[in-house]
Amino acid sequence: MTRVDDDASALAAMRDVVRPRGGVRVTVPQHPWLWSAVDDFSHHRRRYTRAVLRSKLAAAGLEVLRMTSFVAAGLPVLWISRRSQQQFDPEREMRICPVANAVMGGLLALEHRMIAAGLSLPFGTSLLAVARRPA
Repeated sequence: MTRVDDDASALAAMRDVVRPRGGVRVTVPQHPWLWSAVDDFSHHRRRYTRAVLRSKLAAAGLEVLRMTSFVAAGLPVLWISRRSQQQFDPEREMRICPVANAVMGGLLALEHRMIAAGLSLPFGTSLLAVARRPA
């Protein structure tokens, strides 16, 4: 896993490797207020707001075509989990009840179909941006 310290340079490099009118997809963790030890463990460098991601893509010379949140069903669960943890335990974090895992899997499949159909979700734990290099 690679940490991206300089996201502006990484986005510019993505722009440089696609031909004019070529596209890029970017997924990032959303909501700086959700930052926790799990982000450190996951090698995240930052959590983004929509405005910050949109601004960074534009500054890199990429035109944002679409932006949506995803993992919406997980947002309340994640918020409660992050606020209730006294000490981060990676083993505890990865221990998931099979029933809860199946329910979340079904909800994520539904989100995937909604996004594929063109809907943009207003909230979630992550952001998806589709952008392109102008002609």
